[in-house]
Amino acid sequence: MSHVFYELKVSGKLPSPNGVGMKILQLTQEADSTLDEISKVIRSDPALTGRILKVAHASVGNNGSGRPSAAQLDEALLRLGFSSLRDLALGFSLLSGNARSVCQGFDYPRFWHTSLGRAVAAQQLTETRDGCAGSESYVCGLLCGIGRLGLASAHPERYTRVLESNAASDSNDLARLEVEAFGICHRELTEAMLCDWGFPKHLARAAATYDRRDEGSSDSQDRLSILRRILNLAERLATLIDKESGSSEGRQEADELRATFADLDIPADQVSPSISAIRTAWKEWSALLNLAPASTPTRTGRPVSGAATATAPAAQNSVDSPSGSAAVRKSSGTLVVLSGDDRVASTISDFIRTWEYDVLRARNTRSAVGLVLNQTPQIVVAAGTAEAMELSAALRTFEAGRSIYILLATPHHDPKRILKALEAGVDDFVILPAKEGEDVLRLRMVERALELRRRLDGREKSLQKSLAELAVANRKLRRAAMTDALTQLPNRRFAEESLKEEWAAAEERKTDLGVIFVDLDRFKSVNDTYGHLVGDLVLATIARLFREETRALDVACRYGGEEFLILCPDTDLPGVARCAERLRERVASTTIDLPGGPQSFTISLGVATRLMGPAAIPTAEALVELADQAAYVSKRTGRNRVTLATQA
Repeated sequence: MSHVFYELKVSGKLPSPNGVGMKILQLTQEADSTLDEISKVIRSDPALTGRILKVAHASVGNNGSGRPSAAQLDEALLRLGFSSLRDLALGFSLLSGNARSVCQGFDYPRFWHTSLGRAVAAQQLTETRDGCAGSESYVCGLLCGIGRLGLASAHPERYTRVLESNAASDSNDLARLEVEAFGICHRELTEAMLCDWGFPKHLARAAATYDRRDEGSSDSQDRLSILRRILNLAERLATLIDKESGSSEGRQEADELRATFADLDIPADQVSPSISAIRTAWKEWSALLNLAPASTPTRTGRPVSGAATATAPAAQNSVDSPSGSAAVRKSSGTLVVLSGDDRVASTISDFIRTWEYDVLRARNTRSAVGLVLNQTPQIVVAAGTAEAMELSAALRTFEAGRSIYILLATPHHDPKRILKALEAGVDDFVILPAKEGEDVLRLRMVERALELRRRLDGREKSLQKSLAELAVANRKLRRAAMTDALTQLPNRRFAEESLKEEWAAAEERKTDLGVIFVDLDRFKSVNDTYGHLVGDLVLATIARLFREETRALDVACRYGGEEFLILCPDTDLPGVARCAERLRERVASTTIDLPGGPQSFTISLGVATRLMGPAAIPTAEALVELADQAAYVSKRTGRNRVTLATQA
């Protein structure tokens, strides 16, 4: 799994939090970081500031500048704590930069709508069950499907074909198709991405595996198992609420969900209030995260009014039209004017009179950031050094903002202040009122800079595409080296490498790891009677049955000859035993057409897990050896059976 993830990461196409989100992550991981340092980073992103205040239930007052005060933000940070703040900031910053369509077959609005519903439901369930803050569950619920978003971003065309395949009827089928196409499934990618961002291991694991079937004992009370069940129930709740169905099917689902609440030790009298709270919170968060459809400004060629959004609730997006004849010309793009002063805005309007851009007005930095996120302008003209610097700090933290040209318009020719603005990320400046002809000169400089940026972006995308294609080619070569040509299962080398990785992960998480050793009964007689070609047919058929009966995250490998090894991560002994019995029954009930007529076969299986005895198995090799010995016992005592290993 890891090498595929790193290839995708190197390609630069995986979704990731913006610069502010990653900076907060770094600070919250440093033991000596202070509240003041984190507060300063958050204040550089006005949209994030408002959302953090919303989550902390702090009242956002008006201190005269239209911005929340530092004291209000500090109070909110104290309420949330470092861990919750980290998770919320990463979730918000990731969503804000990955809401637009890249993969045609991937429904982005539906994806984020469902993710948000799952998130608010998980938070409500956690708070109802445990009486504690549910921000951890909220972010975990929000990012459960981040692996799907990652594959859609990294391989948009190929992932569209995967999604359109009729075989992808559920998440398990989808995971199989993803592994076939990319060498990694959305569950594995979810866990790898969240771990790479610094999320706690148990959160990453829960987000990746919450929808897996047959996931060990259903009554387990460890933290990971409980969080899995909360996330699973949260998604079912969100689906039911979204349907708002009064049909008998909907009522039946509701009855099943109510019964599931009891599994989380939630009293029956809390079920209806919890569902009602989830429904209300879902609507509020949709507005907060700007997930509801937003109106689009009318493109008339004149400066127009942009719709106020949840990201920019205070925006007054209008500038007086510079020219009545501009309505008949073709727009060169979108330009945002940032100014809280109508007189200054009018001066800027006069300056850009000849610029063939649709103009949107923002009265403060927060509104400007909202317009950038929703309208993707090419240019922002900011009135005032402080405003330009604040805007630059907010925009340069995410990819779309880094490509925008920021022009400082100021009446003051103060070299020190202008230099400070340029160092903060502002691209250029103009002194207003401008001299005659300077508007045309400045436009030519701006458009030349934008053209150079477009060329660089094109070259970078071309390089990324080449790297991605090279990564795919390398992955295919590696996969060929790790795949058994006959059965198309991973070979022994892959099994041994995967066993080492899963063993290390299980030790770190203090979770179980199961293995199943399988031996095909009386296979030698098939080769002796019918020849090796028929024997190959039997092995290939058995391998297909193993692929169909194992879970997406299980690893079924051909270990050698007629022997197979199956790894079952994070599964206890009863769970692995059930999987082995399912395999035994499927093979025994399947007939294969041979030259002498249809014939069925049987297998002998041995099962062992890392934590099956009073003490953990010491090594991965010892675990496989125990399973091998148990399979030998199965063959010696009659074949066609499952034997559980015992520690000496």
